[in-house]
Amino acid sequence: MADVLQQAAAVIAVGADLLHDKALPETVHQMRLQLRRLRVLLRLLQTMGPKSQSQACRWLRAEWRWAGQLLGAVRDVDVCQEHAQSLRDAAPLQSAVGPANDPLLENLARKRIVCLQTLKSYLLSPRFGRVLLAQARWAECWESGAISGSDASTATLAHRLLRFHRDDLSLHPRRWTELLAIWDSQSKSPLDAPWPALHALRLSAKQLRYTLEWLLPWVNSALGAEGAAWLKLTGNLQSDLGVALDTLRLASWIDESGALPPAQAADLRARWAALAFEQARTGLNRALQAASAV
Repeated sequence: MADVLQQAAAVIAVGADLLHDKALPETVHQMRLQLRRLRVLLRLLQTMGPKSQSQACRWLRAEWRWAGQLLGAVRDVDVCQEHAQSLRDAAPLQSAVGPANDPLLENLARKRIVCLQTLKSYLLSPRFGRVLLAQARWAECWESGAISGSDASTATLAHRLLRFHRDDLSLHPRRWTELLAIWDSQSKSPLDAPWPALHALRLSAKQLRYTLEWLLPWVNSALGAEGAAWLKLTGNLQSDLGVALDTLRLASWIDESGALPPAQAADLRARWAALAFEQARTGLNRALQAASAV
């Protein structure tokens, strides 16, 4: 556990240095991913670890959530840029996008500069230094034995948590089915679909996936082949719904940016919203088909 926590702190520190040197989209993505995984681990430790460490876990999770939000603002723009470029090059949309999409890309580039400056200011702040130091020192406590385990072994606690998730797994397809039924009823007005519910569903799938990844050494003995199947299923669902939400975010950004003439912006927004709607429906159907085979 100490090694995992220390490695997380080291990756975050290296990521911060790389962002100051050259803020590549992949660096932002990897640092944000590391923070998400770390927050899931902290939630697990808060749930199944020593009660004496609950407050520390809660504080670290809250601090890293703030850092994740700043990284997320930059990442959202990066994804919009990538998506805008790929959709611009897509044959079905070339006539709608064309060269006139350049103002949108330029607007996104300016927004990235602003978001990145906010992120860099935070990474140079005492607040970031404090939480990074606290994370590293807390990890050392696990290694030195200053933090004692609970009455049950790690394996016992892991199996208990996995059994809890096993009971919860059956609820996920039910939620997907309910959302898909609502989704199909909104096919004529994609922008009115319950996108917040889809976003929440994706977060739930992501948290389940990261939980299974952290508890991977015990997944086979606790869940068997079902655990591996769910790990793959949640990964695919997270990816599929992520693409849909990214497309929707870009559709919304068209209006917010004011980079295109109103008529063209409205047409492009409608096209991309419809595309996002279909991507989400495909992802939900794919997940339900996979779940039925588990």
